[in-house]
Amino acid sequence: GQSKKYLDPEYINAYSLQHSKGIYEGQRATTEEKRVVNLTRSAFSGQQRYGAITWSGDTAAKWDTLRKQIPAGLNFVATGVPYWTSDIGAFFTAKKEQWFWGGDYNDGCEDPAYRELYLRW
Repeated sequence: GQSKKYLDPEYINAYSLQHSKGIYEGQRATTEEKRVVNLTRSAFSGQQRYGAITWSGDTAAKWDTLRKQIPAGLNFVATGVPYWTSDIGAFFTAKKEQWFWGGDYNDGCEDPAYRELYLRW
């Protein structure tokens, strides 16, 4: 019978590296006059050489989320990939039906408590 082929675990997450490389090389082929910047939510070692900035993804507006973003960012850059960022103030401010809408501020910017979180972020 046919044998199944599996991806080598060493390269499973390298998609982000190759994707960043493709964007970088494609832009450079168009012009050398502009810097390449690629904001991505996935990462692989070495992709910073291709102008990739890793972003933590859409986050919920909560103090606990901010508290977790700080060590996440510090740990990320400690791996040697220096370009990391997060959504300042979070993306999902309200709590809604969908699981990802987990913010604590249903009135968003109209809520003075959210403004305080945003300022501290």
